[in-house]
Formats: sequence, C-alpha cells, structure tokens
Amino acid sequence: MSLVNSSKIIHVLGVANYMYKKAKALGWNQSRCNEMWALGLIHDCEHLINQLDPSIKLENGGQVLNEASFKYSFEIANVWRKVDNDKVTDELILLDEADNNVDNNGEVISFTLRMEQHRNKHGADSAMYKRSSEYAKWYLSNYGDDYLNKKYLNK
Repeated sequence: MSLVNSSKIIHVLGVANYMYKKAKALGWNQSRCNEMWALGLIHDCEHLINQLDPSIKLENGGQVLNEASFKYSFEIANVWRKVDNDKVTDELILLDEADNNVDNNGEVISFTLRMEQHRNKHGADSAMYKRSSEYAKWYLSNYGDDYLNKKYLNK
C-alpha cells in the first residue's frame, strides 16, 4: 500500500514552485519567497494526513499547522474559502492563485480549466465541484487574475 498519492505530491510541488516564482516576480524578499515555497509545499497536508490515517478526517491542514504554530496556518485553513476582505492576506491570494492554476500534473493552467478538471473528477453535482466553482466565481469577482500584479507591479 502506498502512503503517498503521487499526483498530490506533483500538485503540491507545482504549487510551491509557482508561489516561489510569483513571489520573486513580485519583488518579495528572499526569505518571503522561501516561505511561499514552503507554504505551497504543505498547503494540502490534510489530504496526505487523511491518506495516512483515514480515521482523522481533517477538513483542512490549518488545524494541524495551527497546533504546530506554523506562521501561515491561517492561509492554509482558508484556501478555497470566502474570507472577509479585511482578513485576506497577500499570501492567501497567492496561495489561492497557485492552487487554482496548477493541476495534478504540476502544470500551470487557467482557473477555468482547473474548474473543468474538478467537474470532470468529482462530477457537476458533487459538493466539491459546487463549492469550488462558487468559490472561483467569488475569487475572480473580488481579485481577478491579476490582483497581485496590479498591487506590486502596477500591471
């Protein structure tokens, strides 16, 4: 029995690399770029923990990381969740952007294509797809595809 789903590992590595490269492009300092890589790497830790021990049934990795006093446990707990604008961090926006633009093959794709993949994987009537497509609409209407570019690069 494998303890690791290889597509999940490929996805989290893709998200980590996306976040690092985007943070660099935004002009963030090296320490923050390194933190973004680590954040991307562990953003789906609940899936890996649940796979290791299905009796745990974690809904998000923020629970575990908060207990470990991880600096970005808030961002992991709130990825793919609607958050009041005054609580949204740039790190959460970057994590959402990366997670929604990196598929299970570690490839950078569009937000729209990622939603199609969720629909195909989980079914159009599934709670997962409904939640992710509702979130995608909310995210894009609030932040669009280029929020961080506009904020940091005036693009």
